[in-house]
Amino acid sequence: MTGDWPFDISEHRWLLLWSEISAFDDQSNAWHSPEEAKAIVFAILYRALADIEWQDLPQIGPPSEVVRATYCRWQETKLLDRLSDVLRVQLVRDSPTQ
Repeated sequence: MTGDWPFDISEHRWLLLWSEISAFDDQSNAWHSPEEAKAIVFAILYRALADIEWQDLPQIGPPSEVVRATYCRWQETKLLDRLSDVLRVQLVRDSPTQ
């Protein structure tokens, strides 16, 4: 699911991200696989880089409602800050509802 995005991250960086997600997201056991979580991360990253609204996320990723709910949960728990540090990209926008 992550192969069609216009960017990629190294396996090493993904393992760092997955380590943070699995340690700090109390719902990480809901993921069927790390690949599903990676698709969410890619959608959030794409949105941050493209500065688009939730409904404008490409169809190649998970449903925008799932991405948005995950984003909000991760923002509340400060996990987005941790992921931003690993990626060295600011993932949080001014308002979580935008």
